[in-house]
Amino acid sequence: KLPDIEIQTGTYTKPSNEIEEGLFEIASDIIGMEEFGVESDLLTLGLTSLSVMKFVSEIHKKFNTSVMLTEVMKHKTIKEIAKLINPTQKVVICIQCISN
Repeated sequence: KLPDIEIQTGTYTKPSNEIEEGLFEIASDIIGMEEFGVESDLLTLGLTSLSVMKFVSEIHKKFNTSVMLTEVMKHKTIKEIAKLINPTQKVVICIQCISN
């Protein structure tokens, strides 16, 4: 019999704000598990290059902002990816559009 596979999910740090909560919800739906924290490496948990594309697409839908695929692959945790999302960005863009 083969030994059971043990996945290191990191600390179970819960989301601390709305952006982290949204990212956690997206990631857990895609990965199919909820037993991880915002500091867990999403790639180690099972996020593949194909599912990262879906993750990025869902981020765009939920937060109306773009995050590059390479940035998700580079930053790997919800805590780090959340820093890439600027919820006030769309307001700044709208103000610029109105002033032109």
